[in-house]
Amino acid sequence: MSHTPGPWIVASIFKNHQEGGFWDARINYTHDNGSGPIATVEGCHSTQEAYDQVQANARLIAAAPTMAEALHEVLLFLERAPDTDDPDHMRVYQQIKAALAKAEGRA
Repeated sequence: MSHTPGPWIVASIFKNHQEGGFWDARINYTHDNGSGPIATVEGCHSTQEAYDQVQANARLIAAAPTMAEALHEVLLFLERAPDTDDPDHMRVYQQIKAALAKAEGRA
């Protein structure tokens, strides 16, 4: 099964008063067929630092489909690149494969 198509956006950041006023964020998908919820990032404090962290976590999650697509493209590029004996090339190649396997539930 594949993930919900992107793009994903940070739809809102708000204080959840049912959970002690902690900062939360909602991530939604948007595409031609409409939009809807993907995830909620839950904070554990009501401070500015907690707000900043919730916002950063939400942005990271919202960027996931775009990053996965870019990593697939880089992986294809690295597979076609002529310098496959370079240790840095192989290290980056393996890191990308591992990251994609984790994102796709294969690791």
